[in-house]
Amino acid sequence: MKTMPIYIIMSLMSVLPQAVNAQENCLRAPQKGICQTEHINLYVGPQSVEPGEDIFIAIETMTKFMESSSADMVTIINADTGQQYQAVVNQGLAYVEIKAPTRSGRLMFTAQSGAVKSAPAEVLVHAGRAEIFNLMIEKNKGQVFVSSSIIADKFGNILDDGMSVDVELISETQIYSALTTRTYNGRIGLHIDCNVFSSFSTRLRARIAGVSSEMDIPPYICGGV
Repeated sequence: MKTMPIYIIMSLMSVLPQAVNAQENCLRAPQKGICQTEHINLYVGPQSVEPGEDIFIAIETMTKFMESSSADMVTIINADTGQQYQAVVNQGLAYVEIKAPTRSGRLMFTAQSGAVKSAPAEVLVHAGRAEIFNLMIEKNKGQVFVSSSIIADKFGNILDDGMSVDVELISETQIYSALTTRTYNGRIGLHIDCNVFSSFSTRLRARIAGVSSEMDIPPYICGGV
């Protein structure tokens, strides 16, 4: 298991001394019922991950006096899939590390001990690195329209809207024009005026997050304009 992330550690630092003291009190007088769990705090992070990345979950079990309870086990539930994870509680604290699913989307987690549940905590799984995609080009009323096939990661998750894409007109040795567009519904779509094209521009290239696709520019695509 990896080291607990700093944002989880910072969330729990303020309760650690209290957790130790309260646990000692509960061990001395468990029969009084003052140590039973009445509240559960749930910390999940990071809030945005790629498919297959680590998700870190920390739980704090509390009494009605907001001190660490005597719970010995807690259950973390993925509300989307129903999958459950068991975690041992030590001095009011528990920690679990899981992998994000390969499907993008929002995950909602809750933690439960007996009949007591935490407030939900959300994690966004967004698409990962783009895989190879294809470009298309066509002339339309003095302009050239550049578009692409669906751009997705290796798991088939369509890239998020608004991702920056560099579109370049190039020759063998030089970039003649560089433009920027953004993804929408997993594709790019860009109108380029014909006067932007140079007679030396022979290829079209689109680059997104280190992944690129190229195609030959059809001869005379803007001829006669």
